[in-house]
Amino acid sequence: MDTEVVYRIGSTLNKPETKAVLSEAGMRHGRLTVSGRNALGNVVLRCDCGETIRLSSNQLMSGKHYQCESCDKWHRKTPAHRLVGTSAYRSLVSRYHGAKDRCSNQDNVAYKSYGGRGIRCEFDGAEEYVRYLAPAVLTYGIGGQVDRIDNDGHYAVGNLRIISAKDNGRNRRTTILIDGVPLGEICESAGFNPMDDLKMYARISERVRYRIGAGDEMSASIIKDIVRHARETPVVSGTNTRAKRQPVVVDGRTLRDILEEVGLGNNKAVYNSTRMRISYCRNIDKQEPWVEIVQSWALDYAKARGLA
Repeated sequence: MDTEVVYRIGSTLNKPETKAVLSEAGMRHGRLTVSGRNALGNVVLRCDCGETIRLSSNQLMSGKHYQCESCDKWHRKTPAHRLVGTSAYRSLVSRYHGAKDRCSNQDNVAYKSYGGRGIRCEFDGAEEYVRYLAPAVLTYGIGGQVDRIDNDGHYAVGNLRIISAKDNGRNRRTTILIDGVPLGEICESAGFNPMDDLKMYARISERVRYRIGAGDEMSASIIKDIVRHARETPVVSGTNTRAKRQPVVVDGRTLRDILEEVGLGNNKAVYNSTRMRISYCRNIDKQEPWVEIVQSWALDYAKARGLA
């Protein structure tokens, strides 16, 4: 464009009569409509969204303002951000980066359970991750947790869903399954909610794992019997009544002193193993061990486990 023409256009915009016309009520500036002037002489404009802003005449003439600040922020958002809203978008982006870090960062404390097992995050970025989960967020809300349907599968399309924290906790590698049903669901069907008493649920889980490890066949009816027995059997806390353990003495010497002679006095595993051997010898064999045999037990245990 010719330099003189540009100069004339600029001069025309700066004229008072031009400013007066462009600031008349009803004039449109993009999404803004002039409503009038306030007591300070600023131009009052209403955006199509309903928000009102105030601009000086020079700001209005600059042509840089065509919508309110709220609309500016809205148009700067990504399509996925607009779809799910700010709260859900931030939550999902944070979860995406957490999953990405667990799968690719070897310094992450959870890497061995994710990236170390070959699990990958196959989404190209947070935006694709949010777009994929957007329908579930709009349906169920963001109160749930992102869960991999197949625990050995990747963070990928078709293997993610949003479920409750309770259901997510039951879809783990360590979950006890009885005929494909999580132990927690069987407990609930027996009238016991694991969330009501986590210590009791831990006792039930320990008992079930023991019986499975022993080769017993487990079924829902057996689980219900275990639950009933756990609820009927009171747990007596021994924290206040438990007597302090007395030191083990052999030939007038404490076990700690005897083990220190052979350089094993500070090894807790050796101490506990030797203490059990002494107890067995006294209670089962009905014999009293002597210092040399106790030291030989300790050395044999330590050598077998590479501690000596």
